[in-house]
Amino acid sequence: MKLVFIEHIDELNVFLRYLHEKKLKLSEFNIVALSTRVQVVLIKRKIRFQNTLSYFKNESHRNCLLKSDSIVQFLNKELQVNGKLHIDGHKNWYIFLVRHLVNHILWLTEIVSNAINEIKPDEILSIRSQGNNYHGPFVNEDERYLSSVVTELCSELGYPVKNVKNDNRLCNYNNRNYNPISKIKSKTFFIHTRSMVHGLCKEVKSILLGFDKFDVLAKNKTVLVLSLGYNFDRVCKEIKRRYNSVKVAFLQDESDSVFKKFQLRGCHDIDCLISYNELPTKADSVEKKDIELFFNIIESHQELFIYRGFNFFQVIKAKILVGITRSTEELIEKSYKISYLVETTRPSLSLSYSSRGLTYVLGELCRNNDLKALCISHGTVVPPKNETEEIVNRNIGESVILNKYPSVAVQTPLTEEFLDHYEHLSENIITGPLIFSRKSNSVHSGKTINILHAVTLKSRSSMKFWGVEHNDEFVSSVGDIINVVDSMNNIKLIVKLHPAFYENLTRKGLSQLLPGTGSYIISDRTLEEELSAADLVVSFSSTVIEEAIINRIPVMLYDKWGRYQHYKALDLMCNLFKPFPLYYISSRKILEENLETIIAKGLSPAIDPNEWDCFNYPESVKQNFYNYINKCLSS
Repeated sequence: MKLVFIEHIDELNVFLRYLHEKKLKLSEFNIVALSTRVQVVLIKRKIRFQNTLSYFKNESHRNCLLKSDSIVQFLNKELQVNGKLHIDGHKNWYIFLVRHLVNHILWLTEIVSNAINEIKPDEILSIRSQGNNYHGPFVNEDERYLSSVVTELCSELGYPVKNVKNDNRLCNYNNRNYNPISKIKSKTFFIHTRSMVHGLCKEVKSILLGFDKFDVLAKNKTVLVLSLGYNFDRVCKEIKRRYNSVKVAFLQDESDSVFKKFQLRGCHDIDCLISYNELPTKADSVEKKDIELFFNIIESHQELFIYRGFNFFQVIKAKILVGITRSTEELIEKSYKISYLVETTRPSLSLSYSSRGLTYVLGELCRNNDLKALCISHGTVVPPKNETEEIVNRNIGESVILNKYPSVAVQTPLTEEFLDHYEHLSENIITGPLIFSRKSNSVHSGKTINILHAVTLKSRSSMKFWGVEHNDEFVSSVGDIINVVDSMNNIKLIVKLHPAFYENLTRKGLSQLLPGTGSYIISDRTLEEELSAADLVVSFSSTVIEEAIINRIPVMLYDKWGRYQHYKALDLMCNLFKPFPLYYISSRKILEENLETIIAKGLSPAIDPNEWDCFNYPESVKQNFYNYINKCLSS
């Protein structure tokens, strides 16, 4: 029996062409399909394959997590910053990118190694792609590491490898037909057009009036933001509603088109739209020399990158030298620009929803210049329950709330518990929810119970372990729920995908992998719309869990792997049933035994209102946020 690993559609085409040319039979090969896109094509062509579930189980999650963390901890200790800005943001970003690259290689190594050890093939086929493009901070579609991993591991394990050349030019192969216009619904086209026209008018007015944005920022109370995503525009509008004189300044990436600029101005209440191109930069800096030293330290400790007997340093070396180094250098250049902006205009308050890259740097610069800055986390953070979660939850926290911002918003009691557990420098401002999604006042009618399945999935560019479901795990879990729901009456399952999933698969493609029943739909509506109609939310791990609880919608944590309980919940394997905001289900059998009971006896009307109190602050705490804003504007 022969074995082949396939991650991309062009690799599949090369493999099938190779079979045809060599007059080989498909039945001679075990095909391991590493991506959902490839799996969909194989299903359509009625070709038998295996997904990754058999070769990446809980033990693999744990082993990869521990290995990745050991590398990160070493780099955090050994990499030193000597730059003039006196900030750690560049080092933080560099290590963050290395971690994601390492995670991708570890994932591949586990799958390939476990499959080889289990199947013990006579020969292994490797599809070797040409022309890797290592530009960009994350693992992109033009980067192929699988063939190198297969070749090197087989050499270590003593298995023969047949290399088949992939002559397809790698040029965003899987996204070459992407058209951003097609993503805009016809019903929202008018809104987008109106926003651009409105923004154009505002820009023309500013020019005619001789509007000097830097002068305006220096003379007025200003709120500086780097992004308006994750409902962040809601916070800015609320501030402007309460404080009429406040100016909102938005720092726009120079890569954005002029149409995006007009749309931003028209759609959001922005007073000053600043491009990085308008800010002075420094051609050279000590920080860039730090990046060279970072790589030298990594290169001198190649033993860090040995996993399962495989030294993968040479596999990732080019990506570190080109993509990661260049991305960090660009961050340094932009950091000097932001430094100039905050030092000359001294904004009353800077806001962010995350703490990686520029958003981390902004918090540090504000701290160093004795300026007010508040991080309002867009992600869910919870205290760990064991040593494995200690790593998982810390990694999440470092991306969204564990940073050097002078202050952080504490939106839920569980966030407060998280911050009590992990050391941090910021002042805690208990605000209650500021940017989490809110359902509308509309209530769905009819006797049908709506179950919303929402989950955060990670693409190959941002691979994580243990605390998230990988794509094949997600498909398997959703399939379980569909099959159970299909046997029940008056139940509708709505599958709401994270936007990142569309990097891997379309809605139509996903339906090919799921059971062919009419008991579910794959939604393209907003989260707010779906929450408004939901009676129960199902997830493995996602910010949607927190958003559901805030809106007093019960949540069922479905973890068929028995691996990760995101929130403290009623474990239906260990406890007698009672109405509670969260239910934890750790197997398909427990799901089958309890879903009807949850729907009949465990939805919101049956839950004691006091049970929600440990998950939510009273509405009155929001006054803390306004008090904080008052303090910022008066100083």
